[in-house]
Amino acid sequence: MLNRLLEMDTFENYFTYEIKARKLDLNFTSEYESKLLKNEKVNHLAWVLTNTSVLRIFNSVGQVIWKKEELKYEFLLDRFNIRARVERKGYIVKILEIISLNKKRINAEEINVYHPSLEESVSSNDTKKRKIVSNNAKGYRELESNADGSTKESDEISTFMINHEYERVPKLNKKKSGRKIIRNNEDKNTKTYILESNNLRTTADTGGENIIKGLEFISLENVEVHGQLEEFVEILMLLRKRYYIKSVDIIIGELQESRNGKRFSRLSDGISKRKYAIGKITMIDGRECSLIEVEREGRALSMLLIKSNDFVHWKKIYSILLLGLVNESGKWSNGEIDKIEKQGILVFRKKHISKSIFVREGKIYYNL
Repeated sequence: MLNRLLEMDTFENYFTYEIKARKLDLNFTSEYESKLLKNEKVNHLAWVLTNTSVLRIFNSVGQVIWKKEELKYEFLLDRFNIRARVERKGYIVKILEIISLNKKRINAEEINVYHPSLEESVSSNDTKKRKIVSNNAKGYRELESNADGSTKESDEISTFMINHEYERVPKLNKKKSGRKIIRNNEDKNTKTYILESNNLRTTADTGGENIIKGLEFISLENVEVHGQLEEFVEILMLLRKRYYIKSVDIIIGELQESRNGKRFSRLSDGISKRKYAIGKITMIDGRECSLIEVEREGRALSMLLIKSNDFVHWKKIYSILLLGLVNESGKWSNGEIDKIEKQGILVFRKKHISKSIFVREGKIYYNL
């Protein structure tokens, strides 16, 4: 969870909690992956939630970075014990590495954990409705050193490089709240879904569990997409040929799941992740504009054109709009757009019309 402190509404996306009579109830949503329910991770989260000063620090870091773009916070811990590797120079002691955090106190005697995956499995002879097959024929992972950014689902690597010691570890109860039916048989009505290969790894795929894919621009020449996003790329290529346009870059990504719009983050088959594309256009006079397109599957979802004459923290704007889109179950959030426009940024909805890409490109260029 601490890897996600810069996300908006982090706790609400992943869990709710209640502390009563020195008992901590953690109700996780399906967004919180079951592999992160290990005791050491739950205990660390409980330490954050049951200590007001720690929780205030956690909340303040993300807020300050979003508002002021500074990594700055007030250190509120009045009771802590660490073992560290240090360097002394006169009266100055520089901490080089924290080795262990000792005497951590969890202010709860019992922790109850609830998660959709905590179910009692029951075998059934009923027929499977679907099966998922990976087209990955290789058992190993390929490392691509020339790729930028990191993939969304990194192999799990322990981030607990610091040793955590507690005064007393509460009793941890993982509550099974339902039953999971496992169907064993298949027939002609069983649908088969083939997942894309997930072998590719980049050199950035280290240091965290399920790192969210970074918003990294790439060259148009390096893009391979199909369907509706392929047409979007063709429009960007036409725009790039315009005299008054200096450069065009693109981001291709997958919508992340959120608390209200999980269904929209996947296509109608319920398996494939819905993709988006963002084109950033730089004019020869230095102005920047952006276009955002999302796989629609027949939905009346407009393309967004975003303009500003001032400097814009584009990646922050993209994150706000895409998260709002998922939270609104496939509609651009008017509330988020209003907040953005109050910053002097113009947001236009460009409806999809059944005309040639040359006509569409011309209309977009006219509005830049």
